[in-house]
Amino acid sequence: MHFIAYTVKGLEEVAAAEIGRRVKDAQGMEQAPKRVVFEAPLRGNLTALHIADDIGLLLGHIQVTTAPEIVEFISSLDLLAARQTIAALRVVPELSFSLTATLAGTAGFKSDDLITELAKVIEGRYHWTYTERDHSNFDIRVLADHNDVYVAVRLLPRSLHERVYKTAQRPGSLRPSIAAAMVELAVGGGTGKRIIDNFCGSGTILAEALLAKRQVYGGDIEPEAVSFTRQNLANLHYKETDRIVQLDATKTKWPSRFFDAAISNLPWGKQIEISHITALYRDTLREYSRVLKPGGDLCLLVGSKPELLAKHAKLIFPGAVIQTHQLGYLGQAPTIMLIKRH
Repeated sequence: MHFIAYTVKGLEEVAAAEIGRRVKDAQGMEQAPKRVVFEAPLRGNLTALHIADDIGLLLGHIQVTTAPEIVEFISSLDLLAARQTIAALRVVPELSFSLTATLAGTAGFKSDDLITELAKVIEGRYHWTYTERDHSNFDIRVLADHNDVYVAVRLLPRSLHERVYKTAQRPGSLRPSIAAAMVELAVGGGTGKRIIDNFCGSGTILAEALLAKRQVYGGDIEPEAVSFTRQNLANLHYKETDRIVQLDATKTKWPSRFFDAAISNLPWGKQIEISHITALYRDTLREYSRVLKPGGDLCLLVGSKPELLAKHAKLIFPGAVIQTHQLGYLGQAPTIMLIKRH
């Protein structure tokens, strides 16, 4: 069967690598902005993905130039057979459906208008009831990227990026799928490595590292962040609360040469004044240099002046290889910077 994994823009390659590793017999991988299309058995461990935001059973792909062509194409698909396939995986409420439409760079197409027209057509053909905003039932997803249109049905009642451990979160909390990608980039396979995050926020990076069977340590300058991180990690049965502490990320009490990798979402945007960024980047990198083992890598997410972070990284970690992944997320363009010291 064919599937489509939806990703944050810029993480397609990382998501494809995880699919290849986790999904049994996955093959025919095709990457394009915000998506990875592949073939796999229906029960090939498809729900174990952490980097994909969501996954759907792909019903069809077509190139079109007008919205009516999309409606005509979807009208030709066997949605009843698709419903039966999804029902083999989970409970699907009878006689109801929902619609999700994402139209990127498709001139003249409006998501709301397309959904309204599609709802009428599907209700008329199958006598199902359209349930607006309830995407937990039989959710038909339309992704239009310019003239390329993909039609799929969500496999699960909730998105893959939604994590049950995340019961406490602060404004601007990192998306779990991005955090999972950063863990993958920093430490790849293997288990047991010590991960440090001195900007833990709500603990998303540490939670994703814990799910990947790493040892996690961290802290934040804000007491609320420390409390939220401890709560979210406790939801994953994490008991070493003394490893999550209030701290100044530029001058900590962690032992020297102790950690295998540092992974952090650095303050950016409204979180910090521009005049303070230089000192923050420089001093944070120096402290991570002290606490990391020789050869320990860093994976940092920055939204402001990534070139400035790269400049200081080259000075503090001579000979390191710096790789960047620019993301497209919520109308912004943050950058993942991987500083490899191997």
